[in-house]
Amino acid sequence: VRPVSQRRCLLPVRGWPSAPGDEPAPHPVQGVSVPGREGWKISCGEACGLGLLKLGSGVMGVADIVILIWGSVVVFGAWASWTDDYDEYVADTNNKNYCAYEPMMYAFVILIIKWVLIPCMLVLICFCGCFCGLCACCCAVCAPKAGAAQTA
Repeated sequence: VRPVSQRRCLLPVRGWPSAPGDEPAPHPVQGVSVPGREGWKISCGEACGLGLLKLGSGVMGVADIVILIWGSVVVFGAWASWTDDYDEYVADTNNKNYCAYEPMMYAFVILIIKWVLIPCMLVLICFCGCFCGLCACCCAVCAPKAGAAQTA
């Protein structure tokens, strides 16, 4: 059995090193370079594309929060006077808000789920951050000191 440092991945991906020190596999068509993979560095175009994706992700996150707040104001604000009976709405249009049952329930349930998931995600992020910090501390304590004699 070869040492761990010399073992290759069971499912190697062409062009990606599988073990420390491995060189990337050559491209299947000789003489053709893979764009953006010269020296395994991200090119300027790739960095620009990744930056645009991060920007788009941030904009979508802000838009999702704005839509969540707006939807909450509209749906929860109309909840007290909501009716799915059109005849009841026509009889008292000043005090009733009409919406069919399915769309109102769908909007209400989606908003409740989102408002419940937001704090759950924040708690999960905090736990993951604490766990990563704990792992980093354990790795720092358990790692061999530089210059210390290593025994085999």
